[in-house]
Amino acid sequence: MRVGKLSVAVDGPAGSGKSTIAKILAKKYHLTYVDTGAMYRAVALKMLRNDISADDTERIQQMLDKTKVKVLFDQIYLDDEEVSALIRTPQVTNFVSIISQNPEIRKYMTNTQKEIGKTENVIMDGRDIGSVILPHADLKVYLTASPEVRAKRRFEEMQEKEGENLSLTLEDILETIQKRDFQDKTRKEAPLTVADEAVIIDSSGLTIQEVVENISVLLDKILDAKG
Repeated sequence: MRVGKLSVAVDGPAGSGKSTIAKILAKKYHLTYVDTGAMYRAVALKMLRNDISADDTERIQQMLDKTKVKVLFDQIYLDDEEVSALIRTPQVTNFVSIISQNPEIRKYMTNTQKEIGKTENVIMDGRDIGSVILPHADLKVYLTASPEVRAKRRFEEMQEKEGENLSLTLEDILETIQKRDFQDKTRKEAPLTVADEAVIIDSSGLTIQEVVENISVLLDKILDAKG
């Protein structure tokens, strides 16, 4: 289904299935998919590579002035290097929630993501899309699930990718998710919150397809109204 100008914001905590759902909807409705979390991960990766701490304002700004982050559907590029797998390591995961609180980094990302939203038919997922990046989105969705369900999903995904090489336990992942939830909800800069007019969907007892169908019903109504 091809659409006219359309913007969709999908927010929610870590492991809630935002990226998976957004990718499916992007294909179905011919939208540009933007994984904003992956963009932050790319910056975190560059900081780790260059040994830049989260509070080194001067070096962070110097780095950002020379940094280019680009998203091409499910691939992320850092200064023209494809880093999709490199940004998913535990080291980057632990660091990204810390650096995402930095005002310089948030300003850089906010400006970059807003520009994409102005020029593209988009579906973006993250933690402040409906409240900050796309405050006038046609549809805002807050996708959530219990920490236990999210940890189990993430554990199964990692098991499938890494098999016997997986060193983390389900308990490790649950602890990381709970820690991430607390950091995201309590940070000073653009904390995780339910945006005004957002539709809350708890996917704890739903399949991916059921979530997609629920959101598709909402999108179809919006498109019908647009004519």
